[in-house]
Amino acid sequence: MRDVRRRERLAGLKRVSKREDRSRASAAEKPASKSSNDRKLPLRSSTSQSSSSEPTSDLIRPKPRHSTSQVTPTPTPMVPNAWFVDPFCTLPGANELPSMTQNLVHYCITVFIPMTFPARTKSFMDEGDKLNVMVKTSLTDAGSFFGLMTISAAHRAALTGRHSDLLHASDSDTRVLYDPDYYLMKARCIREMNEKLRDPSKALSHEAFDTIINLLTSALIVGLFDEARIHLRGLKKMVELRGGITSDNIRNSIFMPAILASDLKTATGLMTKPVFPLPWEPEPLAPEVRQRICPPPSSKLNNLGISLLGNPNFSLPLVRALYGMRDAVLLQHLGNQSPNGLDISDYQLLLKMTSEVEHELLSYPYRPSTGSNPGSGGSNVHVTEPLARVAAICSLNSVIIVSPSSTGLGRALTKHLKQAISSFISTSGLTQMPSPDLDLLAWALFIAAQGSLGQIEQPWFVDRLADVIALRGWKDWEEVAEIMTRYFYLPYLHDPVWRPIWNEAMAHFAVAEVFTG
Repeated sequence: MRDVRRRERLAGLKRVSKREDRSRASAAEKPASKSSNDRKLPLRSSTSQSSSSEPTSDLIRPKPRHSTSQVTPTPTPMVPNAWFVDPFCTLPGANELPSMTQNLVHYCITVFIPMTFPARTKSFMDEGDKLNVMVKTSLTDAGSFFGLMTISAAHRAALTGRHSDLLHASDSDTRVLYDPDYYLMKARCIREMNEKLRDPSKALSHEAFDTIINLLTSALIVGLFDEARIHLRGLKKMVELRGGITSDNIRNSIFMPAILASDLKTATGLMTKPVFPLPWEPEPLAPEVRQRICPPPSSKLNNLGISLLGNPNFSLPLVRALYGMRDAVLLQHLGNQSPNGLDISDYQLLLKMTSEVEHELLSYPYRPSTGSNPGSGGSNVHVTEPLARVAAICSLNSVIIVSPSSTGLGRALTKHLKQAISSFISTSGLTQMPSPDLDLLAWALFIAAQGSLGQIEQPWFVDRLADVIALRGWKDWEEVAEIMTRYFYLPYLHDPVWRPIWNEAMAHFAVAEVFTG
């Protein structure tokens, strides 16, 4: 027996008496019972993760198909302590769902707002910024807050693949999110909105407008356009009861930009005429602003958009809208080159300019003088115009108020641009196109490939781009970049995405040489 114990000690083993073993077991049970009680308390932890915010089931997370897949920031699992945003648990739902609300608030501030409003990120921290004020207002009302959290949950689900498996955008009218946070927050938001509508003193309040705008925005992010129409009809009725979109009551309100943006994004997703007219009369750009945004004489930016602006086949309304788009791009470029970005007044001007351009691009085809059906390419509309118009709309939605490719609005834009490209190719014939038309098509294909990163349609756009490259005889990216500058292209903004798309298209020729050689 002594030899056995000696061998055990040499092997690093230690015998424990039965009494000592029992005392250790009882001591281990006490912390376990204590921790089980702690889990019942809504305490906040910097490392806690709600089971509802991270479902245990293996969700569908499609892997990027190509090397040009979109790189999207996602919230880190180590979420900062909620004391940073809500030290006294005053946010709606904080007591019932502490981890869920803390995660969604963190995602909204660190991912959703910077990604959706890239030109506004620096000014957002300014106390006078309207977006800053609207977010703060949302934290003081239950309906507004749950609406903002619905947006945050929908955006997070779209970016992380928590939605129904990817289908061709032209074949999918509805989508399903596999994210319980979205449905919980949406249900709470709808309940709060219904309570406001039942109370005459709250039915037309600022909080009611904020709540319904948030519901509409979340529907666009998911891709529920029938639901978005319902919310938009309700919003229109509320605006009319407050005196109309052009009344001072609405124009001077803090939620005026949100009303206009919601209408424009719904019209963009459906490619229809906006419900509301512009609440102001467009004015020429002030001389001092034009002088500030004017590039130096030696700058290549002087060529920005000249191939579009000088196209003799475009209608006057389209050319006017493209001139406005050029001014907006130059103003955005001015902000990008400034260390502090655009100040509040410049950003408000940029938002006003892009709203005017987008509204005009969506509206002018429905005027009697330019034809009643923007997709038909009537007798007085050149075949290149519908393509340039849709490509310009998609370009706007990739730089000012960004719609990621996996969101419902991003999927809708992919569908519309693919239809415009297909119609243009089938009508004109790819091999019969003159060089200017091929250049226009290449610009549209770069926009489409960027807007469909990681989506099932992207190879189709890259294949068509390879055909255009072959017909134009392009060999170097620098040659293509110079031509794209004559449309709307900024190297520091587009190169990180467009150049990999170019490389992927050029890989088609390398593969062809392998098989033919």
